[in-house]
Amino acid sequence: MEYLAGIVDKQGFSITEGALTLVAREADGSMRDAQSLLERIISSGEDSVDESRVVQCLGLVDRTLLYGSLRALVGGDARTCLTNVATIHDYGFDLRTFTRELLEGLRNLVAVKVSSTPERLMDLPAEEITILGEIAGESDLDLIQRKFDVLAGSFDDIARMGIPKLVLEMALMRAAQVQPLPPLAKAKKVDGRVIVDACRWYEFHVTSLDDLAQRTTIACSVVAKGRIRDFFGLCRAKHAVVEAAILATRLDFLPADQV
Repeated sequence: MEYLAGIVDKQGFSITEGALTLVAREADGSMRDAQSLLERIISSGEDSVDESRVVQCLGLVDRTLLYGSLRALVGGDARTCLTNVATIHDYGFDLRTFTRELLEGLRNLVAVKVSSTPERLMDLPAEEITILGEIAGESDLDLIQRKFDVLAGSFDDIARMGIPKLVLEMALMRAAQVQPLPPLAKAKKVDGRVIVDACRWYEFHVTSLDDLAQRTTIACSVVAKGRIRDFFGLCRAKHAVVEAAILATRLDFLPADQV
């Protein structure tokens, strides 16, 4: 960054810290690429360059649009995600680059949540780290990681297939629909978790596994168990609702007199 700032000073024009950070990030560690990008920006004829100008010159995704999409993704707002993808597509931005930026944003959210000094883990201006902190405060760590896994699983298809917009839209809808896990507590005897609101729970070790037969046989040994609350079963009214729901799934292939 200091070397790039020196180049800017020699050229006699000013550039904001955020804009210079965008150039450095787009160069991905290559000083030659960073200099080439700076030359492109300088040739635009502007005496003063900010983030919006860099975005325009280099064809990057607007940071406001990026963080709006990130907030929508974490918050489960699939509609906003799709609207932003349409906007990015209409502007002619590279959807693969946008996907990569979203994945990096999710990674940065994790860094903000687990580190007391997140600025040391990402090369971003202070105002963007503040925005990340606000978004991270609206979600839990596990949910962010699971949404990352969903989106990352579609990245190769987005980059390879001839319909990246459709693939990205479907990936974002799946990721947006990922819901938080129920409250969990650490298990007592095994490396696992227990659902806090469960009626009863069991912890067990697998003692043997036979997968040679047509049906696999797994033998387990219970090492801990507990009861949190009683389960009183279904009353007649609840049972009737369940039975009606089951019958409703059979309307298409059963005669009316059998329903």
